[in-house]
Amino acid sequence: MLTTLEDLGQDVRDLATGSTGRLRLGSFPTASVRLVPDTLSAFVHRHPRAEILLDEGEPDDLLPMVVDGTLDLALAYEYALTPRRWPDGLAVHRLLEEDLFLLQQGKATLPELAGARWITSGEGTGGARSLTRLCAAAGFTPAVSFRSNNYDVVRQLVAAALGVALVPALGHVPDDRILATRLDLPSARRHVVALHRDGNSNPLLGDMLAMVRHTAGRLAL
Repeated sequence: MLTTLEDLGQDVRDLATGSTGRLRLGSFPTASVRLVPDTLSAFVHRHPRAEILLDEGEPDDLLPMVVDGTLDLALAYEYALTPRRWPDGLAVHRLLEEDLFLLQQGKATLPELAGARWITSGEGTGGARSLTRLCAAAGFTPAVSFRSNNYDVVRQLVAAALGVALVPALGHVPDDRILATRLDLPSARRHVVALHRDGNSNPLLGDMLAMVRHTAGRLAL
């Protein structure tokens, strides 16, 4: 009985200090590629006995899961031209700011692409609405021919000369078949944040947040 009580006491101490326990992380796809692997690698190295769960989705899918406590921490984004109102009761930590890249076959400025076919993300998404507003500021409405939330698909469509596109830096992969230029406009930005509930007492949360911040700070975008 004494041994059992000692083991139980050690288990409680491990949970309290974050040596063990569980943390559930949510991430959107491009962050899952560029931010999450290095973050989780560092975290698992420091907390080898902790259980880490990953869920992937767009911010609209992840935010309710943070609010109801299903997720401890979520990575999300907002475009400068389509800012979000984050739910009450959430702490918001800015991680990085991304430029937007114009992908095309030729070499035209945004106003010169008024007659082009456009490729963008799903209708109603932050990326699609941001494109509409950027083009409106340039004096035209983009003619969208193809939609995909997968930036690999978008890149392949541009490479096949089927249109032009705007993609955020996390979703951009250099490709010799495509001319990619940063859109040099103050409003052509996407902000990546980490969110958690105020008062979340998970002892693993602080380290996970610190590690994702460190990874974000090392990215060359």
